[in-house]
Amino acid sequence: MVLSHQGKLIADQKGEVQVKDRVQRWTKPPPGWTKLNNDGAFAEGNKTGGAGMILRDEEGQVIFSSCRYLRTCSSALEAELAACLEGLSIARAWSVLPMIVELDCSCAVQMIVEEGIDRSPRAILVMQLKHALGEIGEHVISHVVRSRNAVADALARLGRINQRTAVWLRGIPVEVDTLCKEDSVG
Repeated sequence: MVLSHQGKLIADQKGEVQVKDRVQRWTKPPPGWTKLNNDGAFAEGNKTGGAGMILRDEEGQVIFSSCRYLRTCSSALEAELAACLEGLSIARAWSVLPMIVELDCSCAVQMIVEEGIDRSPRAILVMQLKHALGEIGEHVISHVVRSRNAVADALARLGRINQRTAVWLRGIPVEVDTLCKEDSVG
C-alpha cells in the first residue's frame, strides 16, 4: 500500500514504513570542474525531437543553457545522443575546465563509454561524440537519475514543443528559470 511517493513514506509488503524513491537534485561539480547536463525529448507521432543542454560551474552558476529543435528524429536514443553532441560542441567554446557529462539515458552512456566498434544505427553519432570528448580533455561520463537532470529535460521539451533553437550565455530561458533555481538549492 503506497501512502505517498517521491521521497515520502511507504509501507512495504510486511506493513513496515520506509523512505523510498527520494527525489534527488542536481549536485555541484567538484572545485575546478564544470558539469554538463544533457537530455533529449522525442515525439513518436511526428518523429521530431528536442535537445536540452546546460553547463554549470562549481558554484552552480550557469555558463550556458541551450535548447534545440530536432526537425527529424528517429528515436528517443537519437535525441539523447544528439543533445550530448550539441552540448559538448557548445561547452568546448565556453570552458576549458575538466567536465562531468551527465545523461539520464543509461543506454546512451553505455554506447559512449564502450570500447570497440559500434555497429548500431547510431554509430555515426557515437563516433562523433567520442571525437568531441577527446577534444574537451579531462572528462567523466555519468548516468544520473532523471530528477538530477530536470533542467536539461525541461530545455529539451522546450526545444521540441516550441520548435525552438537557442543558446543563453550565463543565463536560462524564463520558462525554466524557477526550476533551475530550485535545482541549485542545497
